[in-house]
Amino acid sequence: LVDLAGRILSGNATLEETGLYIRWFDHFQNEEDHLIEDEELKKALLHARIRMNIRRNARNKLAVSLKKTVGIAAVLMLALGLSGYLYKYYKELDGRASALQAVINLEDVQPGRNKAKLFLDDGRGIDLSQATVDNLKSQLGPYIQGVDSGRLVYQETRNEQGATHYNRLVTPRGGHYQVILPDGTKAWLNAASSLRYPTAFNSSNRIVEVTGEVYFEVRHNATQPFIVIAKGAQVKVLGTHFDVNTYMDDGDIKTTLLEGSVNVSVRHISKKIVPGQQASIDQTTGKINIKKVDAAEVVSWTKGILNLNTGDIRQFMNQLARWYNIEVVYMGVIPKSYLAGKIGRSTPLTDVISVLNASGIRADFRKGRLIIGSQN
Repeated sequence: LVDLAGRILSGNATLEETGLYIRWFDHFQNEEDHLIEDEELKKALLHARIRMNIRRNARNKLAVSLKKTVGIAAVLMLALGLSGYLYKYYKELDGRASALQAVINLEDVQPGRNKAKLFLDDGRGIDLSQATVDNLKSQLGPYIQGVDSGRLVYQETRNEQGATHYNRLVTPRGGHYQVILPDGTKAWLNAASSLRYPTAFNSSNRIVEVTGEVYFEVRHNATQPFIVIAKGAQVKVLGTHFDVNTYMDDGDIKTTLLEGSVNVSVRHISKKIVPGQQASIDQTTGKINIKKVDAAEVVSWTKGILNLNTGDIRQFMNQLARWYNIEVVYMGVIPKSYLAGKIGRSTPLTDVISVLNASGIRADFRKGRLIIGSQN
């Protein structure tokens, strides 16, 4: 915040940095226990708001009088006790007004949203963003209990007679969705993921198949284990909270446990993990490696967060590519900057790019491609 304030006051801040400063300032004012009292930070906020107001008016092609804008600025500055600063700022505005009025809209990409398709046994696909309960029941019978913004709910059924029917829920890049399965188990699908499951769990095991990344909160049932099949690997539980990640661009198949216990198996090798551990399966050798992780960070995507604490630039960029449905291109040497922190998944891409640039990573977005390089 202080660094951006200095850039704004010196006139070196980009428009992206100016907008980011305003959002960060407002966030701290709203979230912290005390208000920001530093006069330099307040001056920078005033600069930022005036500049963004001029940009907004230019973008909307409104005729804005520079004299009127500076007059408003003068009133605001006097109210804040900044009269001694007015003349200097007036000259600054006068010299930059034409450039600010000519600003072209920045290309931006909005984040992902609740979006999924449901595929039936016969191959029919249903766009859930347009589906209603009546529409689904007419095609699936009594299995569906409800559908709303971002969630599909099945009727709880047990020991149903007759043929077993399967549904497959699929999220695209830039989409996510939640489903409550027939046994009461909750599942969250990340972008570019799928979950195949029966409309009623009639066998001795509750078996589902996943691709991409899915987080489960499994309803406990000691007599009917819950088994997740992920590219040949199996995760077996009775009732627990865990995440399964099979993204090809992230490398190994990973199972991260938050609560309970699970057995991870592949090629006749089985290992048990406890909360706070992650089992990684090498898809070439079948070897299972276990390590301690911050499980809450691993599943932070279910809380609407992009996690920067991956320790791997490529892994974070893979998140961005899936969530914003963009292509990431690396120019030259891949940056080795260490990323830390969290970004809301509702953040527009331009704000994320500002954070990357502030972290020492050169990031530029052009024609649907995020170009990444090193600032060194």
